[in-house]
Amino acid sequence: MKAANMLVSQPERSILEVALEYGYSTHESFTRAFKQVWNCKPSEFRQKGRFFELFPRYITPWEKGSEYMETCKNVDISELYDLFTKRKNCYFVCCDIKSLIPINEISHHAGDLAILESMKRMENVAGAEDVVFRIGGDEFALLTASEDIQYAQSIAEQITSKNGTAFSAEGREIPLNLHVGIVKMNGSNIRYNELFTELHHSIEESKN
Repeated sequence: MKAANMLVSQPERSILEVALEYGYSTHESFTRAFKQVWNCKPSEFRQKGRFFELFPRYITPWEKGSEYMETCKNVDISELYDLFTKRKNCYFVCCDIKSLIPINEISHHAGDLAILESMKRMENVAGAEDVVFRIGGDEFALLTASEDIQYAQSIAEQITSKNGTAFSAEGREIPLNLHVGIVKMNGSNIRYNELFTELHHSIEESKN
């Protein structure tokens, strides 16, 4: 993800320079790894200029069989806040990657894949009206369209059921685990900073 961002934000740097920056020894090895994540070559990605920052924007659930890059939706943070307000009595399911640092130590590429895999696990269990967005480096939230705690608990259980399942990176299988918490914001006036504080707090509580 960081490499993809650099391709778009620093067009003066060659693809080989970006590859070397992130631990790839050749243009070819970087291209192979990049295509596994973004389903296109680095040169194509740069030409289209399509980099979707996960925060403060959010990503809507994709349909099965569709490609990640074709289903990202950019939404201004004010629109996202409007959604929070409309769903002020709905539940959030919050997730945090357990032990991301050791994964990043394997490679930046492995860390990027861990982040994408985490979002995929959340998207795969999200309902049609649920929204997944990023609230930190390796922290995410799923805003449900339901005021039923059992629905949120079901989402959380489906996510945690995947804990220990590995993803492939750098020729090895890397187990991925997520902390999962549930929180509901009550009140007619939801303040943006208070909301994100509560989301992070729910993640911290899930670690205890």
